[in-house]
Amino acid sequence: MPVEDANSIFRSIGENLRQQRELVSLTLEDVARQIHLRPRALQALERGDVHALPSPVQAREMLSSYAQFLGLDVEALLLRFAEGLQRQHQERLAAAEAGRRDRTRPPVRRWPAFLTPDLIGGAFL
Repeated sequence: MPVEDANSIFRSIGENLRQQRELVSLTLEDVARQIHLRPRALQALERGDVHALPSPVQAREMLSSYAQFLGLDVEALLLRFAEGLQRQHQERLAAAEAGRRDRTRPPVRRWPAFLTPDLIGGAFL
């Protein structure tokens, strides 16, 4: 079974939130009024777009409030969210390592600085 990437994890969390909200026939504005979060933040959570939220810590708190309001298993969603953050961190480290490997090409051999064309020409004569 392939390992799920961070974006897939965040999208699945958002899909769970959206499905539950629609199941209880609430709009984003209804939820926003009840739990005092902006509709944009709720939309970002439902899309799984954690980059649109202020910080992972605030995203976690928003997710907790939203899930609790919808009657979802808060602990399970927070564990899944933590898994997504961990996977995101691993993906960034892997990308940085790949970038480092690309930059560690062997150096191009150059003539020493003191070997100027005048010096070489004079030595040849």
